[in-house]
Amino acid sequence: MKKRLLSAALIAAVLFTTSCGSSSSFESDVRKKANYMCEIQKLEAKAATDEKAAKEMESIKKEMDAFDEKMEKKYDKKEPTEAQQKKAREIMEEVMAKCK
Repeated sequence: MKKRLLSAALIAAVLFTTSCGSSSSFESDVRKKANYMCEIQKLEAKAATDEKAAKEMESIKKEMDAFDEKMEKKYDKKEPTEAQQKKAREIMEEVMAKCK
C-alpha cells in the first residue's frame, strides 16, 4: 500500500514536471525520474540495516531532487496533455515493473 501511494505521488510529480517539450526529451526525462525511483526503492529495504545503502539512498535522493528542480525550470509548470500523461504512466509502469 505504501509503495503504491508513493508511486502514485511520484508519477504525479513526474507528470507535473515533464508536461511539455519534445517527445524524445519528455520520454527521456520521465525514464530518468523512473530510474531514480527504482534505485531508491531497491535501497529502501537495505537502508534500515546497512549504513552504506542508507548513504547511497540519500545521495540518490539529492540527485533526484536536483533533477526535479531542473525539470520544473525546463517545463515551467505547463500542464501535461492527456497523451503525455498516458505515455508517462506507461514509462513509469515499465521501469518500475523491471525494478527488482
